[in-house]
Amino acid sequence: MATNITWSSLYLGNIADMDTDEGSFTIEDSSQILNTFGSPGSPLYDQVVDITTNSTDDDAVYSDNSTTSDTVSYDLGAGQVVAQVDSLPLMTGIVTFKDGSTLNSSDLSVFQDTNGNIFLTIRDNQPALAAQAIESIQFTAVTESNYIGLTQFTRDDLEFLCFAAGTLILTEGGEVPVEHLATGDRVMTLDHGLQPVRWVSFSDQPLRGVDTRKKPVLIRKDALGTGIPSRDIVVSPQHRILVGGQQQLCEPFAQERLAPAKSLTDLGSVRHMRGKLHISWVHFACDRHEVIRANGCWAESLLLGDMAVAAMSADEVRELEAIFGPRESPEAPWNGVPARALLRTQEVRQRLADHRRKSRRPRPVQNKSCAAAF
Repeated sequence: MATNITWSSLYLGNIADMDTDEGSFTIEDSSQILNTFGSPGSPLYDQVVDITTNSTDDDAVYSDNSTTSDTVSYDLGAGQVVAQVDSLPLMTGIVTFKDGSTLNSSDLSVFQDTNGNIFLTIRDNQPALAAQAIESIQFTAVTESNYIGLTQFTRDDLEFLCFAAGTLILTEGGEVPVEHLATGDRVMTLDHGLQPVRWVSFSDQPLRGVDTRKKPVLIRKDALGTGIPSRDIVVSPQHRILVGGQQQLCEPFAQERLAPAKSLTDLGSVRHMRGKLHISWVHFACDRHEVIRANGCWAESLLLGDMAVAAMSADEVRELEAIFGPRESPEAPWNGVPARALLRTQEVRQRLADHRRKSRRPRPVQNKSCAAAF
């Protein structure tokens, strides 16, 4: 049973009941939804809300027209709300993004719950919607409304590997705030010395209502070893950190590997930033996937693989094609193979737990025999 699945959505507001006849799955009154939601002064990208499902079926949340007791839960800022899905129209409309570009679509998945709240759900097969900041949506027609349930999709809005603005990256000219990097700047890499930055991208992310597990990860000074990092660093949950080498968590890991930041939160000095409400992200890519120096610790640059590409806009994909040329295959990363073997979250947590049991210390410390380049 697929319960407690979380997907990201945009909260559009509260309108009158569209499904006035519970004996029919078709909505009877679409007058209020055929409108514009969001504006430059009140953008939808500030209304990202995580919806958690409670389904009695394997793959769908059914509406209250059926005999099921499926519910969804979310927090709009005033505490947890639990409600049933009331109606599920598929809409046609014009999406306007923060940069002024637009997208016409007849495949906009909307649902209204029994409290009257309406949401746009961002499906996994809609990377253009997921990757860009949506300012507003103008619904022009109901594409279809005869749905009995909503298939559960998951989307992690922090799948992109990002550094928080203010992170200091080691370059040939010394440490530079990541938001000041430009294409052509040369950053220090662990494997290939100074390498030019080929692509830089910036994004802002509102965090109100975002599930704690998807919030930024704070790695405190000295969390990975003495002086590592040299100051606190904030990264996205999936951003991978070097372990098992360069004096970074060498005791629990025998070889150099890359571990997702979220997998290190069992350490006392690594945690999700629960109270963070907004963050500015920067990610950058080199010719190859590299291990670079950020706030005094070794972490990865952006690997332009399937996960990253799927979350990009069409314009970004075209930009990368112009820089890197065509991909060798649809599955191949644009900038080569991973710089180190990639560890899974559960594997990292298990190794850390095993190490704690053996050492009876509260957290791993640096191994003096661990190689270091700096």
